[in-house]
Amino acid sequence: HQASVFQYSHPRGTAIFDFKCSRERAGPRMFLQGFKGVLQTDGYTGYDKFEEESIVRIGCMAHIRRKFFDAHKVAKEDPKPREIVEQIAGLYQIEKQAREAQLNPEQRKALRQEKSVPLLAALKERILELRQDPKVLPKSLLGKACSYALNQWERTIKYVDHGEVEIDNNRCENGIRP
Repeated sequence: HQASVFQYSHPRGTAIFDFKCSRERAGPRMFLQGFKGVLQTDGYTGYDKFEEESIVRIGCMAHIRRKFFDAHKVAKEDPKPREIVEQIAGLYQIEKQAREAQLNPEQRKALRQEKSVPLLAALKERILELRQDPKVLPKSLLGKACSYALNQWERTIKYVDHGEVEIDNNRCENGIRP
């Protein structure tokens, strides 16, 4: 029998784990009934309907990065996946800078607007170029990474407008693993 654990938390706050005997969207829908605010998730389609309500859904840059890193692992001689991973590393450097400076949410948003937005624009442009490259087959790991990134793009880049959320949901996922 397949079951799932959903975690709901506030950055650096209390975490609630909700065990469900399925992966159906009814579980999160029941738990989040009446919730209004920001919901940061992975690409699981069970969350798609929440965007129609009063919830701002934000994606996860780590999931995008992971797809390109996996493409790099199987084709280490190909510089393209590594290039994308390195561009994403630049975004994480900005997040590190914000943490080290102990910026509040408003300051972190301002830093992201100044530094992350241009990097995100260049990153998207490069991913679009790769997707159009005839040498990058759609069914290859790099092709799939490009498609995943572009499908999740609009959700994922919303983090720059919300200084209270993280660039990814790693903290949440790391909380589930133990």
